[in-house]
Amino acid sequence: MEDDTGEKSSFIVGLIENRAKELHFTFLSILRRAAHTQNTKTLLNFYDPMVIIVTPTKLAPDGMVGVSELVDRFCSSTTKVMMARSCFDDTRGAVLVKNLAAKEPSALGLDTYYKQYYLCLAAAAATIKWIEAEKGVIITNHSLSVTFNGSFDHMNVDATRTRLLRANLLQPLKDIDTINARLDCLDELMSNEQLFFGLSQALRKFPKETDKVLCHFCFKQRKVTNGVLAIDNSRKSQILISSIILLKTALDALPLLSKALKDATCFLLRNVYKSICANEKFTSMRERIGDIDEDVLHARVPFVARTQQCFAVKAGIDGLLDIARRSFCDTSEAIHNLANKYREDFKLPNLKIPYNNRQGFYFSIPQKDIQGKLARKFIQVIKHGNNIHCSSLELASVS
Repeated sequence: MEDDTGEKSSFIVGLIENRAKELHFTFLSILRRAAHTQNTKTLLNFYDPMVIIVTPTKLAPDGMVGVSELVDRFCSSTTKVMMARSCFDDTRGAVLVKNLAAKEPSALGLDTYYKQYYLCLAAAAATIKWIEAEKGVIITNHSLSVTFNGSFDHMNVDATRTRLLRANLLQPLKDIDTINARLDCLDELMSNEQLFFGLSQALRKFPKETDKVLCHFCFKQRKVTNGVLAIDNSRKSQILISSIILLKTALDALPLLSKALKDATCFLLRNVYKSICANEKFTSMRERIGDIDEDVLHARVPFVARTQQCFAVKAGIDGLLDIARRSFCDTSEAIHNLANKYREDFKLPNLKIPYNNRQGFYFSIPQKDIQGKLARKFIQVIKHGNNIHCSSLELASVS
C-alpha cells in the first residue's frame, strides 16, 4: 500500500493477548499465533511494521509484562497506536476475513479454526478498522491472501537453531505429491525444447513488479471528491497510471504465455494454463484498458516512465490532456536545446542531461572535460564519482 508519509514499511500490526498468556497478532494479510515473547519479537523485527496497534493495558492480568509494555521495550522506534479493547472483536474479525479473503471460507477452514484463532481474528478486526479510518480506504472484497498457518519465513537463530538451519539447508522437500509434480514439469521442459524456449520467451515479457500492482488494486478510496484532482494527489495519480500501464503490459503478455502452455501435458503447467491463460476475466480487463495507447509499455528509466505516463491515454479523449502533452514536449525540447547550447558555448561535448524523480533534470559533466574552474553559470555543483552534477538558473526556469 502506497503511503504518503514515506514510511519505510507497509505493514500494520494488531497485537493482543489473553489471560492464558496466548499472544496473537495480525500483519494485515498474515494471521499468526505465537506463544513465546522471543518469537513475537523476532516476527516484529522481521516485518518491521510502520504501526503497531495494541490495547491500552500495560500489565497482564497476572501482573507480568503486557503487550503494550513489550512494544515499548522492543519497538520503541515504531509508531504505537492504542485502541479500545472493544475494537478487538473476534466476531467482527471473522466476518471481515470471510468477506476480504480471496479464498472461500470453507477453503480457509475458518469454521474449524474460529475458536482456536479467535485472538487472531480480534487483532484482524482492529487492524482493518484502523486502516479504513486512518488511511481513508476500503479494502475490496476477496482481495487479501489469508492463512491460519502462520509465517514460515523466519527463524530464531541461537546456538541450537544454527545447527538446525545448517541441516535444513540440506533437507529436501518431503511432500511427495509436490515433488512428483515438479519432477514431471522438469521432465517435460527438458524433453520439449519448443515448450522450454517458448515459455522462456513469454516470461521475459512479464514485468517484475506484478505483485506490487496487484496489491495497489486491492484498495480504493472511501469517497471520490474534488480533492482527488488537487496538486497534492498528483503523486497518487502517477502511481495509478504507472500501475495501469504495468497491468496492461502483463495482460498483453498473456497470449504469448497461453500459446507456449497450450500443449503442455504435466499437471503443474496445465493448472497454470487453466487458471491464468484460459481465464476470461483477463480478456475483459484488457478491454477495459482500451483507452491506453497500444504502444505504451512499462519502463524503469525515470524519464521514459514519466513520458509513458504522460502519453498513456490515447490522443483526442481529453482536450486539456492534449494541451498538457504539447506543453510537455515544448519543455523537453527547450531543455535539450539548452544542453546543446552549453555544449557549444563551454566546450563540453560530453555534457549530458539526465533526469531522476527527486532532482528532475540536471547536468552531468565528465570531470576530465573541465579545464580549470567550472563556469559561474553552473550552480549546485556536486562531485559524483568521475562526473560533476550541477544545474543552472536557465535550466531551473525552463523545467
